[in-house]
Amino acid sequence: MGDDLKLPIKGKGQCKTCSDVNCCPMVETLPRHLANVRIYGEYYKDVRPDLWDQDSVDEPEIENGEIIWCPMHYKEK
Repeated sequence: MGDDLKLPIKGKGQCKTCSDVNCCPMVETLPRHLANVRIYGEYYKDVRPDLWDQDSVDEPEIENGEIIWCPMHYKEK
């Protein structure tokens, strides 16, 4: 993984409305998914279904540097 990946989730998780705020699984999953996208393309499930099954995840939606939706246990305010 390169240093050029800009990850929206820092530390151990930062969404205050999430029950996983200090142990967010996206912290490990998202970098792997983004690296696979960079290497194999957005639909890497066609090239590497094994990695797709293991690492694919919906990417969080971000506005003004703030996560407004996340596929991992995100709860509305």
